[in-house]
Amino acid sequence: MTRGLILAALGALAVGCGRAPGSEEAAAGSPDAAAGGAAAAPRQASSPAREEVGEGAASADAAERAALLASLDRARQEAEDARAEAVLLRSQVSELQAERSAAEAEALRLAEELARRDALLLQRQQELVAIAELAALAGEEELSFETLAQLDPDAAVRSLQGPELTQPGPDPAVERAEGMVPVLQGLLLAEGVRGWQVVTLGRLGTRAAGPVVLRVLDERGRPAGLVAAERLRLEASRAGRTVTLVLEEGREERVGVSLPFEGALSVEASGAHLRGGVRRIEVTGVAVEPWLEALPELFREQDLRPALDDGLWDLVAVRQELNRLLAEQEATGRWRLGGLGGVVGTELRDVQLVELDAEGRPARRLFADRLVLESNPAGGLRLRLHDGVQHRGQEQTPFLEGRFTIALPRADAAAWRSVGLPGMELEESSLRRAPGAPEGSAGGPSGEAGGAILPDRG
Repeated sequence: MTRGLILAALGALAVGCGRAPGSEEAAAGSPDAAAGGAAAAPRQASSPAREEVGEGAASADAAERAALLASLDRARQEAEDARAEAVLLRSQVSELQAERSAAEAEALRLAEELARRDALLLQRQQELVAIAELAALAGEEELSFETLAQLDPDAAVRSLQGPELTQPGPDPAVERAEGMVPVLQGLLLAEGVRGWQVVTLGRLGTRAAGPVVLRVLDERGRPAGLVAAERLRLEASRAGRTVTLVLEEGREERVGVSLPFEGALSVEASGAHLRGGVRRIEVTGVAVEPWLEALPELFREQDLRPALDDGLWDLVAVRQELNRLLAEQEATGRWRLGGLGGVVGTELRDVQLVELDAEGRPARRLFADRLVLESNPAGGLRLRLHDGVQHRGQEQTPFLEGRFTIALPRADAAAWRSVGLPGMELEESSLRRAPGAPEGSAGGPSGEAGGAILPDRG
């Protein structure tokens, strides 16, 4: 029993000693354990902070994932829109290609139609020319070109080939007109005029030829129209260096439309076409002499006269007196006679008139073959210039209808007549050359005074 009590006491003692020494060793004898205990306390204190950080990171990741998903949705929507737009564009391209094919087909059709019409126009012109030539050979001078144009070509040819027709001999007037065709065409080409083609000149008459047919050409040399006239005559200006083709009593056809020349007043008997008037075609800047030599029968008589002076006038005195009288008419413009080639009868020949501006510099120049001084029924005087051109800067314009008039309403006609200028003499003029005086001393046609030009001032 005692032994049992002793063992029980020892066991209790052992139990008590085992706990206490372990606690003390843990507190004093084990530094690591102490440090571990000290570190454990902070870890236990920081656990809530770590939990908050983790929750923030998770929220940020969720927001970023949401943004990425939204961006992905937008990109997906944009891709779908782009695909829809591409489908629309492909549809539009298909429509445009179809329209282009249709336009190309229409352009090809129009080109073929234009070529067909050009061929028909050329054929018609050739038929009309053939009719005119056959009628001229048959002596049908009383038929106008428009009347001939209404005939059936085959019927006309058959009528001329009938057995009752006696073939006349060659007509010199027709042969001469036929020979003029290549000559006139060559002169036009030499002067750079390529918009006209001479088809026929009909028959040579008095200072004219006809009926006449000219073909109008476009910039590519293709037939664009037709001009038909009863007569063609030529006018020349040596001073202005111009040749004018004057077509009378005719019409022009373009794209199936027939228009008469300006000034037409009559209608042909059939009523199908209006004809008449005058059409002028000016060729400027030309050497006149080759035209006069090649086609003298078509020019006016005054164009063929070589004389510029009859030798009866003192050209220096005429020019000085005329300029003095013109200087008194400043209110109507400052005109001066810059050049005088001669005087024939009452006409001043080969003249140049200069219009001066306010500073005394040439503003315009007029070149004319003839100048006539005459009284104006309404008062004052008139200077009538014929067959010339006017120069203003680099522009050159032929006179309208070949004439140009300078009016001097305040001029004293009596004072001009008292001077004795050509065409305005009351009696023997003091400006006439004395009998036996040499031409050179009076400034003849070849003298310096006759062709003097006013110097440019300014």
